[in-house]
Amino acid sequence: MKKYHHYPPTIRDYIIRTPHPDRIEGGMRICNDLNKGSKPLHPMVSIVTIVRNGVSTLEQTIQSVLNQTYDAIEYIIVDGCSTDGTLDIIRKYDNRLAYWISEPDEGISDAFNKGIALSTGKIIGIVNADDWYELDTVDWVVRQFNKEYTDIIYGIVQCWDSNQKVKLVHANDALLTHGMTVNHATVFVSRSAYEMIGLFRCEFHYAMDYEWLLRARNRGLHFSYIEQCMANMRLGGISDRYLKQVLWEWKEAKDIYSPSIFHSVFFLFQLVKGLVSRCLNKIGFQGVVHFYHTCFSKIKISRKS
Repeated sequence: MKKYHHYPPTIRDYIIRTPHPDRIEGGMRICNDLNKGSKPLHPMVSIVTIVRNGVSTLEQTIQSVLNQTYDAIEYIIVDGCSTDGTLDIIRKYDNRLAYWISEPDEGISDAFNKGIALSTGKIIGIVNADDWYELDTVDWVVRQFNKEYTDIIYGIVQCWDSNQKVKLVHANDALLTHGMTVNHATVFVSRSAYEMIGLFRCEFHYAMDYEWLLRARNRGLHFSYIEQCMANMRLGGISDRYLKQVLWEWKEAKDIYSPSIFHSVFFLFQLVKGLVSRCLNKIGFQGVVHFYHTCFSKIKISRKS
């Protein structure tokens, strides 16, 4: 197993970091035009979007956040030096974004961590530039946080292929020791949880979200599931394009918290299963894949909403 730092990075590590000399920034925070409006049962929710060259999808993501029915939202965008017009889209919404930066980063984990450290909300959600929220998502999340003590809230995600709804993926944090059984696009975390167990490990390039969730469960953080479609996700992202690397990092994450030779065996099983599923989908046997997920998968997957 690869050696990992014993302690993951913290919010403080990022707060005291010297800004990159090439940083570009904007948003309402720059001109002190930010009215937080946070109240005990109406907490500030920070939403973070990371992006690099996402000109074709970013605007839909931004609008899904700005159009939420919940109003106490602080929206932060972390751009990794886009060169395709992404910055033009970000600047278009400059007077509605709490803050945005564009500068070089060290990968997805580093960008996530920057966004979290820049957040001031009691609740933090991350929605990538390929994904978008349902209209009432943040409102559902705040109601759940107000209803019960919890550290992490998650829900159902709708997957899309081009402009077609493909499937609804449910979730179950009790099965995290098997694999990524929580939809990260739907995850909202209390700031205190990040302060308690740290941020994303930068050594993970593909499964940083899985390692963090596994760490949270290992540390006894409380998960809460909302039986609602909370987010939409386009197929063809990193998890789809780099299947082998993602599954290997799942195995590495498991070994951090419960080392076992069976993790390597399970990695091979999942890799073969994933490759077979891809082949069946490619040659038009999607029904076989759907039958497997319906009858044998531990996570419920339905056709579409």
